[in-house]
Amino acid sequence: MSFFRICKNDITDHLRETFNAFPLRVPETRVKPLVVMGQKGSKIDFRGELQFLLKGDAPVELEQRESAMANAALDRSKAVSASFGLKILDGFLSGFGIAPSPVKASLEGVTEMSYSFTGAKRLYIDPSELGRALDKRHIDLAHPSMGVFRGSDPYRMLLVSDAIVSNKFTINIEKSSSKELEASLPELQSYLADADLSVKAESKDGRSITFEGPEYLTFAFSCLLLELHPGLGTIAIGETVKSKGAGEAPLRSPYAVLDEDEFEPGMIAL
Repeated sequence: MSFFRICKNDITDHLRETFNAFPLRVPETRVKPLVVMGQKGSKIDFRGELQFLLKGDAPVELEQRESAMANAALDRSKAVSASFGLKILDGFLSGFGIAPSPVKASLEGVTEMSYSFTGAKRLYIDPSELGRALDKRHIDLAHPSMGVFRGSDPYRMLLVSDAIVSNKFTINIEKSSSKELEASLPELQSYLADADLSVKAESKDGRSITFEGPEYLTFAFSCLLLELHPGLGTIAIGETVKSKGAGEAPLRSPYAVLDEDEFEPGMIAL
């Protein structure tokens, strides 16, 4: 993984500042609580579920909690230019397995758009409960996926603690060069049916298109630093990994920082 640099915008700023979350370039299902990632500088490497990196077969028994999210910035973002909006749109559509061309064709003439995440929710684990579950547990240092955490210049070990998910997003048409926007919804619905994607598309007043998929996709996540003893394989829960908001990170921070570029926070690209 790496960072996909984008222009400053209210969607990523809001996710970082309000939820201390890192936005994903392409929403997907595999980024979820209790997934381990390796990080060095701006490089991130997916390592898999914590359960399979531990010694022994005893499961990590944790309650995955869920909370609804109601926030105006997620319900409707600020308007962005069509050129920038389409870059973000590519990632969202890829998450649902949709080719962008038919959708972009239906948006011909649009000059500004905004986005909405309907029914977004946060999936999370309690750090104190995690600490108790990991007491006396050891990482399997010989596990093949542990290679990036060994050697003279190892990656840091991160654990996903929160995931912001949704199975529905909407493109809102804010400005168009034509008087009446033709969203070409019948053609779009025909494409989705032919592609057998199990994704629904609906339009409201010709000013928005809502996509709803069968699965909830993670579009932002938060993580904790795991402190690994290189000799014993014991692990402790370290600090929260800080997502800098809008390039205003303090000069001295008590948090581990994932994105080192404070002036141009980016989405994480897989």
